[in-house]
Amino acid sequence: MKEARDRGDAEACIRHLEERLAYVDASAVRSLDEYATLLHTLQRSEADTVRARANRLREAQSRPGSAYLGFRPAGELQGYVSLLQELGRTSEAEAIKELADESDSAQSTHFQRLIWQQEGRDPNLPCR
Repeated sequence: MKEARDRGDAEACIRHLEERLAYVDASAVRSLDEYATLLHTLQRSEADTVRARANRLREAQSRPGSAYLGFRPAGELQGYVSLLQELGRTSEAEAIKELADESDSAQSTHFQRLIWQQEGRDPNLPCR
């Protein structure tokens, strides 16, 4: 994105931004589903809650605009990180930790773009 912006290629920058957000969003849902499955396998009581949150995030992503989730996706992913570490699955935990950080950034970007749009400003301002 930065390279495209630096070259003055706003369209490439916007495409990259949209692709990055879509990838992070889809990865967060997939990882929350995997977390819920693992919790279910381990017979942990929070499995249904995590599954419901994954479904809520999936639903919110399918609708344009804003949706209150009632939870922070990165926070749920951090719970997955802790469980993976507890199980000795360190490399998976590190990958999910990176995803949690990216998810936080993506949620902030979604929110900022929504605010700009509501203000009548260009939601692609970072690329202009």
